[in-house]
Formats: sequence, structure tokens, C-alpha cells
Amino acid sequence: LELILDVRTRWSSTYFMLRRALELRTSLDSVLLFPDHADKLAKFRITQEGWTRLEQIAEILSIAHRGQQALSADSHPTLHLAIPALEYPMSEWEQLEDGKYANDPDMCAVLRAGIDKLGAYYLKMEKTDAYGIAM
Repeated sequence: LELILDVRTRWSSTYFMLRRALELRTSLDSVLLFPDHADKLAKFRITQEGWTRLEQIAEILSIAHRGQQALSADSHPTLHLAIPALEYPMSEWEQLEDGKYANDPDMCAVLRAGIDKLGAYYLKMEKTDAYGIAM
């Protein structure tokens, strides 16, 4: 298994990168503890709190990944799924914001940024007839 790099132009690449890092967590921690690497790599060691944050961010991104997967198709049009694909992550993130992360201002800020971004896309979609025609 190799680490996966984030690619700005690929959907879900950050999610896949974090998921793989979490999968390889023990190995990554072990490599950074080798005496040969201690001087050069110790500063890159992720704390327990850092790993917890990465798990939380991966959870949030998994919701976005499931939403965008609804729009990924090779053989048939998917425009009719655009509104549900936007509503799904927004709804899930609002639940996390009001529930699990209600007392965590940092995670609420992350969730709010995602909700606001999807909301902006939703408003753009509202101004076009493409969705109605696709239905």
C-alpha cells in the first residue's frame, strides 16, 4: 500500500488520501520513530489529537464523496440527481453541526464552510431551467 496524494482536480482525492493515511497510521507512526529518521522526520509526527481530527475530517468528506458518487455515471445522464446530490451532504453536515460537533467550534466551522459552498451551488442551480428540463 502506498500513500495517496491529494489532487485538486480530482473529486474525493482528499478523502481517499486521508482514508489511506488512517489505514497506514501505525506504519507511519513507526517509521517516524526509527532512530535514523528521528532528527529529520520527527517534526512531521501526527499527535493523537491530530489523528482524531483527521478521522473527523475523513468522516465529513465521506459524506461529500457519497453525494458526488450519485452524479458519477459512465453510461447514463445524471442531471436529475443534482439537487439530491447537493441536499444529501448539506443535510448530513447540518445534523453533525447540530449534534456530534455542536461543542466543537473548529469542526462546526469546517461543516459550515461546506454547507455554505453547497448552498451557493444550489442557488446557481435554481437560476437555470436545466434541472427542470432533465426531470
